[in-house]
Amino acid sequence: MQPDLEKTPVLYGCPNCHQEGWIFLKLHHSTVLVICPYCQHEIAYAYCPGCDGITNFLARSEVRRPLSWKCPACGEEYFLSPDFYQNPIRQTSENEIPETIQLKMRKRTARQLALILAGFLLALVLIIREIIF
Repeated sequence: MQPDLEKTPVLYGCPNCHQEGWIFLKLHHSTVLVICPYCQHEIAYAYCPGCDGITNFLARSEVRRPLSWKCPACGEEYFLSPDFYQNPIRQTSENEIPETIQLKMRKRTARQLALILAGFLLALVLIIREIIF
């Protein structure tokens, strides 16, 4: 399975077996059903727009499939889309990703870090400037 480079790669660790891999999201701020390739555990990766937080919750149990989830940080409740359980995504292990795609992912991550650092440095310069003058 080749990852879609148009999607955002997110490093993800399975809360059941603790193996790390990547999930590829259309939007970083998504709530999706993730299947771990190592233990087949099904868990939801959930983004809360209320507090900008990310959490996991057990999406399938032997008894039921939740139709909503509650953010543990802010307490806001969100309903899952009707097709949530029909469209799971598979966590991709690093060794399944071709080297050329890994290189592009590292470049994208480095570029994002450079932008964050540039913003931080600009803010620092403005603060120092205000203090001095």
